[in-house]
Amino acid sequence: MPVTRAFPDAVTTADAAAMYDLGTEWSMSADEAKTYNSSVSGPQCWRYVEASATFAAGDVIVRDALKAYDGVLNSDQAPRVSCLGIAQHAVASGSYGWILKHGVGLVKAGDTGTDQGNAALVTAASGDAASSGVDVFVDGEEELVIAHGLANASGVAGSTFLAFIDIP
Repeated sequence: MPVTRAFPDAVTTADAAAMYDLGTEWSMSADEAKTYNSSVSGPQCWRYVEASATFAAGDVIVRDALKAYDGVLNSDQAPRVSCLGIAQHAVASGSYGWILKHGVGLVKAGDTGTDQGNAALVTAASGDAASSGVDVFVDGEEELVIAHGLANASGVAGSTFLAFIDIP
């Protein structure tokens, strides 16, 4: 099933059929990542998944029930080990695509706060305006930490901002 494609452009592509084995990881050097997005720095690692829901940039993607690499949107504080990565572009439900699992990228603010810069970030809760995003860590949420904020969000739930993402 593996297909030869030009990277890093392929990480922004959504496929109608699986073009890689689900769970395939692609590591990018810092130079390749910069070509894809000039606002990021450092290397990145991407994971190929099936979208069981429609993804948008910044959405936290978690495992769909018992399927290892089928992703759905986080809806209520998924633990780090259940996360697959963070979408960096749109992927329609039923399609396949790459999501970022490690490196600098966009995350979505779960609430209207502007306190994300230099803070540990966790998967958002169901009561948040954008529960597919992230929130600032509070004591007792250690198993939910998936990123470190590199900027503050705009104060609008669902807005995106840069973070260092680290998902197993």
